[in-house]
Amino acid sequence: PARDKTFFINLPTISGEPIPSALRLWFLRACFPAARHRLLREGMHMTQAAAAAFLMLVLLFGGPWVTVQSTGAPEPQPARTAQEQTDAPGADESSVLRVWNGTETVEMTMAAYLPGVVRGEMPATFEEEALKAQAVCARTYAYRQIKANAYSRYGAHVDDSTNYQVYNNTESSERTNLAVKETDGKIVYYNDTPAETYYFSTSCGYSTDGTIWGASKDEVPYLKGIGLTEKKKIPDLTDNDTFLKFIQGQGEQNYDSSFPMYRWKTTITNKKLQQKVDTIGEIQGIFVTSRGTGGIAQTVQIVGSEGTKTLKGQSQIRSVLGSESLVYKKNDGTELTGWSTLPSAFFSVDETARDEEKDIRTFTIWGGGYGHGVGMSQNGAQEMAREGKNYEEILMFFYDGVEIRDCEED
Repeated sequence: PARDKTFFINLPTISGEPIPSALRLWFLRACFPAARHRLLREGMHMTQAAAAAFLMLVLLFGGPWVTVQSTGAPEPQPARTAQEQTDAPGADESSVLRVWNGTETVEMTMAAYLPGVVRGEMPATFEEEALKAQAVCARTYAYRQIKANAYSRYGAHVDDSTNYQVYNNTESSERTNLAVKETDGKIVYYNDTPAETYYFSTSCGYSTDGTIWGASKDEVPYLKGIGLTEKKKIPDLTDNDTFLKFIQGQGEQNYDSSFPMYRWKTTITNKKLQQKVDTIGEIQGIFVTSRGTGGIAQTVQIVGSEGTKTLKGQSQIRSVLGSESLVYKKNDGTELTGWSTLPSAFFSVDETARDEEKDIRTFTIWGGGYGHGVGMSQNGAQEMAREGKNYEEILMFFYDGVEIRDCEED
């Protein structure tokens, strides 16, 4: 055999059984002299002939298998068991990030960080494919923060709050652990760059685009406003009357329409609002003056007896108009209170009552959804998973034109 080859020789058999000893002896007597004389006739050295004879003896009397291996050839390695492959460290074990918890910076692997984030951001009772989608979003988001090093003043990559992602050292669960493990190292990419994988709780039936924070559409083309139906169609809801009609109704059935925060309603008085807006006199009116994709309020004007105040951007709008004392009636008829901001900026507002004697005006706010409305709706992802969509299908639904692939270290 060639020196760099390894081969296996099977013992001669008859119908799968080893050759009997008597038959072996007859075969040896009959064949060995003839083989020896033939080798000599062809000019082979006696030593070579002896080697050939030895090989024949091994064939006849050796063990069930014989391995003939030349010097320097690697020994065959047994295949790794499924358990060994499962226990092998993955990409998340190799990736380290630092988390600022408000008092100190804690270093941990991505594998240790992500289960707590997924548990903190999404109920562990959600469908496994929804949890996987959340895990990939959270990993992509964390990976971008590692590269940006935005919390470098604390020697950290992220902090433990909704400014980044809620880790909060939340106890993980078997389901969140599995979601992280089964998506090990997976990242959302757009044109070879990790995407901005924003997510929020619930939509009003439509999401909005990434321009709400000042980015251009060209900067985040994958963050598009969509309808949460299979066709993803979204109408023009920038007109106040059109949006009012939509938000006061239920719209068409979609991935979020069965959840309580799909629709909500509350009231606020001018007196309550004046506790926050106290520089324009008696408040007389609240008007949405511009809307973005999906009908989200972009600017709101508050009119007072001594001037006006303009609110810009969904964060400021929700903060100023919200109050912990407001009571929200949800789509399922239940109520909640204690929130300092409006659930979302997808709303219409109008004066619905006035007490002239007390100079109290009551404004009703009809709204839908919970969160900023950009990227993936978590409840929408849950409904898609219930309907049989896998995590990659979910992510590619919410983030247009992206790829899901292994993290590329650089």
